[in-house]
Parts: sequence; structure tokens; C-alpha cells
Amino acid sequence: MTDVYAAAERLVDEVLFPGAAATDAADLVPIDRLDALAAAGFYGLAGPTAVGGLGHDAATVARVVRRWPAGA
Repeated sequence: MTDVYAAAERLVDEVLFPGAAATDAADLVPIDRLDALAAAGFYGLAGPTAVGGLGHDAATVARVVRRWPAGA
């Protein structure tokens, strides 16, 4: 992933935000939302590249997480 910020924006705009109301109303987070996060590599955002993570620093992780407003 060359631009983690652009990838996060796409994920929010194309996957997470359009289904936000249904996710909020559900008892559990739908598996497709979790799968989308995993497929985009966000489970390993701060993980070391040596073990398959993206290897981003704390400032980058904070910026990505901060972009996702509560309820989106």
C-alpha cells in the first residue's frame, strides 16, 4: 500500500460509511466490515513489516484512526 491515507479514505467512503447505519443498528459488527479492514491491511497498520504488517509509526496510525469519525 503506497498511500495509507488514500486507502483509508477509500475504505471509509466506499465501504464503511455507506453501511454505517446498518452497522450501528446491528448487535455485532458485520463480518464484511472486518474483512474489508483486514483486506486493506489495517489490522497490521503498526505491525512490523517483517511479520506482514505495514510498519507505520504511531503518528501515522493516529492520523488514520482519527480520520474515522465515531459512527462512520
